[in-house]
Amino acid sequence: MKFVDMKCSSCGGQMEYAEGYYRCKYCGAIMLKIIDAKIDADVEHLDAEEFERKLEESKRSFLIRVDEELKVVDAKTAIVNKRLQNAKKSLEGRNYERVFGDLEGVTDDIPAAVRLRFLASVKVKDEYELSLCKFDIKNDWYRKFVSQCEDEETRRSYEKIAEICSLNETLDKELEGELKVIREMMSVGLKEEPLAYAKQICSKYPQLCKSWGEYASVKCQLDPDYNCTADLEIMKKCPDYKWDFVPIPVRLRREQVIRREEQNRKICEEKIRAEALEKTQLDERLNKNLEEYKKAKKTFIWYSVLRDVFLFLIFAGGLMIVYAGMKGLEELEPLLALGMFLQIGGVIVSFICIGPVWESKKECKAILSYLEPYYDYRNTVCAAFKKLKKILALLTIVFVLIALVGLALMVFGLTKV
Repeated sequence: MKFVDMKCSSCGGQMEYAEGYYRCKYCGAIMLKIIDAKIDADVEHLDAEEFERKLEESKRSFLIRVDEELKVVDAKTAIVNKRLQNAKKSLEGRNYERVFGDLEGVTDDIPAAVRLRFLASVKVKDEYELSLCKFDIKNDWYRKFVSQCEDEETRRSYEKIAEICSLNETLDKELEGELKVIREMMSVGLKEEPLAYAKQICSKYPQLCKSWGEYASVKCQLDPDYNCTADLEIMKKCPDYKWDFVPIPVRLRREQVIRREEQNRKICEEKIRAEALEKTQLDERLNKNLEEYKKAKKTFIWYSVLRDVFLFLIFAGGLMIVYAGMKGLEELEPLLALGMFLQIGGVIVSFICIGPVWESKKECKAILSYLEPYYDYRNTVCAAFKKLKKILALLTIVFVLIALVGLALMVFGLTKV
């Protein structure tokens, strides 16, 4: 049960909501809210929430006051109260036959006992379910309870419920006739006419589950791809909803929708798993490529630096040759030889380094071109590599110029020897 902001008109206590009615937790008074008017709404554009709101607007309140037990004054009264409590539990558990057994020995001059026997006789557990009956409820137990009821408002509520049940019976018979007309229309191959007629019936009998069920049934038969989920939600809001009232075409279509949704769910799950696996494999491949890029970059840097070092050695060798030639001393011949060795070795090693530098740079560019579509490397790895190429290229130009100066010094030094 849930508490609501509703006060009992009998004692002023707070009332609790329980399956279609409100009960005062202090005096036990029951407040029923029963549909007693037609719903004015566009059936075609009516969803479940709007339908429920319309139902609430069309309900009227009926108060029922019945003492559920006697005031204990002796042992006999205590026994009667216990029998009343047992009968109430049996009624709530829908064990209607047991209610009469629980009340054995309890006389019919106790209104609470007569009420329980009456509800059990019509096989309902409370007055809310009683208001949904579609037959005449005025049996002997009903008449006996109404005659014994001392509360005038409770008596009027029961009389109104009896009128509503009679009206329900009339409406149910009228609706069955209307449904036969729709089914005859469908049997002769009409399409638009039964749909319009079914919509009209929903407007005429909005509180009856069968009217919405037939409307959904017609739409399911006319449209093989129609999803009846929204119609079922509206049917569930009807006070008299039972799964037995759902037409066979609607049940079959709902099963198809459920199977289709289950298939789509499985497909989505498979797709998600495949995407996750693909992403994992892609991440592994990209991480591997990134490691290869780091190795290629390291090779590129190492050979570029090595080439620049040997280009500088060419310049150093030229300086040595110039110094030996200028001095002209025989003891400086080893210095001259060393200068020539540095120049020749520098030229050879520099040319050897061109290949690895070119290949490693080409490999770095190829890997980065593969990585760039998957990750935004424009401001990180790619930008860093472009900056590195510029720096190394600038250094190479500088050291090539220095090497050329060294070769010029070699020529000048050899003329002085």
